[in-house]
Amino acid sequence: MVDPTLATLAEHYAKHLIVETEIHARDNWAGDPTGDVYEFPDAANILQAHTALVGAAAAYDGQTITMRDVLSLIKDDGQEYVIAADKIRLDDIDTAMVCLATEFDALNNHAHEVMATFAGLVRLKKLLKEATGDK
Repeated sequence: MVDPTLATLAEHYAKHLIVETEIHARDNWAGDPTGDVYEFPDAANILQAHTALVGAAAAYDGQTITMRDVLSLIKDDGQEYVIAADKIRLDDIDTAMVCLATEFDALNNHAHEVMATFAGLVRLKKLLKEATGDK
């Protein structure tokens, strides 16, 4: 069962965190609107990403970890706050982890969009070469 605190935080981040990613080329040259479009993550996606990150964190057990000097958190009022790492409190940790899980999920989706765009460009290159008789 999912920790209710994490579930609540995941809902909160699904509503409030905006992660900007862009692709500057079409992933289907013919303009087919039926291709995969990755939506912003919902709470279930965020919790899945959180679980994946918890599993991945085990690989770093016992190692020296470096982190940024600040953490971004979205408080209950929906505002984003930047907290110096040396000022973070224990009750901020879960919030920071869910924030990172949301970003991780968005980056994973962005990676898939990049791959799809790249594949579309490979397909376009092949079609253009065939049209001009190049090999």
